[in-house]
Parts: sequence; C-alpha cells; structure tokens
Amino acid sequence: MSEVERLYAADLAYSQLTADINDSVTSMTVETGANFPQTPFLVIVGNEIIKVNDYDEMTGVMSQLNRGYSYSIAASHSGGDRVALAIIADYINNVYDYVDALEDDIVENTGKIGVLEGKVDEIEEITDELGDDYVRKDGDTLEGDLDFDWNTGDKVNLKQFRETVPSPSSGSGTVTINVANGTVFKHSMTGNTTFAFTAPGTSGPCFSFTLIVKMDSSLRTITWPSSVRWQEGETPERPPVNRVSIYTFMTINNGSRWYGFQAGNNIAE
Repeated sequence: MSEVERLYAADLAYSQLTADINDSVTSMTVETGANFPQTPFLVIVGNEIIKVNDYDEMTGVMSQLNRGYSYSIAASHSGGDRVALAIIADYINNVYDYVDALEDDIVENTGKIGVLEGKVDEIEEITDELGDDYVRKDGDTLEGDLDFDWNTGDKVNLKQFRETVPSPSSGSGTVTINVANGTVFKHSMTGNTTFAFTAPGTSGPCFSFTLIVKMDSSLRTITWPSSVRWQEGETPERPPVNRVSIYTFMTINNGSRWYGFQAGNNIAE
C-alpha cells in the first residue's frame, strides 16, 4: 500500500502577507490570529500553491517553504495578498486511494485472522487430548514418562531428580546388569556371581552406572566382565558377609571398555 503525504487542514484558515516576497524566498510572514493547522499544510497565494513546513503562530512566520507546489508556478506576491489554506485535488484523490487500499488490507487480514483462529482451535484440541502428559507452560507438572531417545538436552538446570534402583532377577550365577533399566542397581548375593553388563546403546557420550552389592551370610565369589579395567589394575575387594560394597563403572565406547572403581566397602546396610 503506497504511503500518502500527511498534510493538515483547518476551517476558515486564511490571512494576508505583511510584506512583498519574490519567487524564490523560502519564508514569509502573515498577519497573526489566523486558524492555520499544525504543519505541514498547503496555502494558496494568487495562483501559487506553497507547502509550509514550519509555522510560528505567535509571529506569523511561515518558513521552510516549498514554492510552486503541485504543478503551480512560483511567483512574486505583494504585501496584503490573501494567504488561504489550500486542499488540492491530487491530495484528496490520494487519500481516497489510501482508504480503498486500507479497506482491502483489512479484508485480507480478517481472512488471515480467521485462519489463525482455526489453527489455535486445532492446537487447543491437541493439547486437550494430550492432557497432563503435555507440559504447556512454566509451572506445569508432567504426569508421565519422558523419553529423549538419546537426544541432546542443552543448558539444563535440574533442581531435583530421583533415580530408579532396579534389582537383577537372579541372586547367583550369571547376573546381567541391563543398563537400559537405570543407572543405579542393587544386587543381593545368594551364591557365587558372574556379572555381565549390557551396552548402553550409543557410542561416544560417556555413560556410567552404580552397582550396590550386598553379601549374604556366606562369603561368595564375584567374577567381573573382562571388559572392566580397574583402578591401578587391581580387582577390588568383595564385601564381607552381611555387608555392602559400592562400585561405579563408566564407558565412552558403548561398553567395549568399562572403567571400574570401588566407591566404598564393608558398609553396613
């Protein structure tokens, strides 16, 4: 939509020149007390249309004049010549064109608003179907499980969190630590145990877990996976009878190599 030059108007706005002017001056003085509007506005003196960009109603000085405006011809004028507010046909026609274009824009945008309202309704229906499993805004509570499927979360500020503590189904023999079930495990030994670790499922990022082992009333043997490398190359002690040991493991290559550490030993349960 093309822009229309803003010119101001007022009723019964006219005065007269206080002195002669030639065809090139860019200021002139009129008798004060006239009802001229705020600038910019147009005046007509004789057959010349002049655009007034600055007007001091206290002194009657009109300055920053555009002479010979709108196809008129700049001319000399005498003191006492009438200076009247002018509204030219081109300006009126442009205003009507502007109004017509504005009406078209309103009609077009009204249609767009209708489309957006329909989309908002669709979004509200979807969020209603999701119910409490969908977090809409700050302060909402997620009532359900959330699986990022190993996607990256950046700049996460965790205020509080808990970890599940699964226990292997068998207390002796080959006991598999399935790291897909959690990152903290507890195993109560009832016989000699050989541990096996599953792969985390992705290579590159570091993955770690903690294993809590409780010995029963008999001292059992523990066999660790061959992929485990212990601190200083020494396999740590197993827990004494009726006591607990805590081990931590980490890998950066999807379980091809696990680095193991004993975090604590001979701990009462």
